[in-house]
Amino acid sequence: VADSDPLLLQSTVNWAKDAADLRQQISDYIGTGGTNIELCVTENNSDSSSAFGRQLTSIVNGLYLVDSVCQIMKTEFNSYLFWDLRNGHNSTGTFDPTIYGWRTYGDEGMLDGVSGKYPTFYGEKILQFFVRPGDTVLNATSDYLLLSAYAARKADGSLALLVINKDVTTSFNAQITLSNFVPSGTATVRSYGIAQDEATRTGGSAAAQDISTNSVSVSGVFTNSFPRGSVTVFSFTSASAPL
Repeated sequence: VADSDPLLLQSTVNWAKDAADLRQQISDYIGTGGTNIELCVTENNSDSSSAFGRQLTSIVNGLYLVDSVCQIMKTEFNSYLFWDLRNGHNSTGTFDPTIYGWRTYGDEGMLDGVSGKYPTFYGEKILQFFVRPGDTVLNATSDYLLLSAYAARKADGSLALLVINKDVTTSFNAQITLSNFVPSGTATVRSYGIAQDEATRTGGSAAAQDISTNSVSVSGVFTNSFPRGSVTVFSFTSASAPL
């Protein structure tokens, strides 16, 4: 099957169905003795063939990684291991113009050579600001197919919101409504996407290639612009949090 960016980025909704299907198979073939069997995703990437194309090293695969982790957190899967940290270049896959990206090779790894980093690396990196052990995954919703939203209540009572813009051609303005949480006046915003990956292509500074960090004014309802092909994480503190 030929690579497709839109199909890949919408495939992450299948993780819940996969978990349910595996649990049903265990129940069917093992019975009640299988209730203590743990479900883990031990090896995943956007492409598992021997022919690596452009999609593997593009921002699209970084978005896929983040979206998969966030979807899996809402299932009974207890791990998600990305394949892999280091691999190697391969140019025998799909390089069709419909596949977004600028690298002339594929690579299933997150690191390129000694110090190079692909978007998948930064996808893993930004997740540390979204959720950590002890946090609680909440039910965030989005009414637009290409904007995926996820939320977590931090162990210290603060709130994190992660939004993925799956459109690699268009930025979107979206209204964000926080329910049952009153934020303080500002939030820390971290983002990684096409802008940072383009800085890598053009040899920009290390800071320009890395996750951007700034602050924005927020309230219970506010509007934010999400760059094309990007992951954005908001970190909110509560207005009632002790100083």
